[in-house]
Amino acid sequence: MPGSEHNIALTTDLFVHGLILFTFLTAFFLFYVSKLTIHALQKQLSRTIDKDLGKVIRENVQNAKNAKNSDPMSVFTFDAIPYDKLKKYFSKPDPIQVINNEWLKKMLIAINILLFAFLVIGIILIKMICKIDLDLKEILTLNAVTFIGIGIVEYIFFTNIVLKFIPTEPSLIINTMIETTKKHF
Repeated sequence: MPGSEHNIALTTDLFVHGLILFTFLTAFFLFYVSKLTIHALQKQLSRTIDKDLGKVIRENVQNAKNAKNSDPMSVFTFDAIPYDKLKKYFSKPDPIQVINNEWLKKMLIAINILLFAFLVIGIILIKMICKIDLDLKEILTLNAVTFIGIGIVEYIFFTNIVLKFIPTEPSLIINTMIETTKKHF
């Protein structure tokens, strides 16, 4: 293959490689990572509330009950919390978050479509203008095999390392809730 044909084939191969990578990462994020990160956050919140916040509240309630001459209003009871109302109120998704997430999904899909269209147009132009027949079967096969291997490694890495990493201290969530509540009340 002469130099220019080799460069065109290499460029096409690299573009296909980038397109497959971007498409794989998009699908992996939309259908797997986004769901798992929600689950991981819920698990961290539950663990933090059960272990830390619940313990502090129970201790304070018990201390207030045991204190002599304590103000009856200082005794906090869990029955006083309107759980159903809070759950109903906070079960509504944040409209800004919904808009942002939908925009992100649409943008990822649009970019994938544009990259694919660009590849198809490029291949057609190479064939019509440059009169070069690219071995697309070889390019696609090589890239598919490469990405199957990379996909397996990424999946194993993500599920065994990334999801087990806790990027923040558990107290950050509770402290943020307390400080934000103090500002508003």
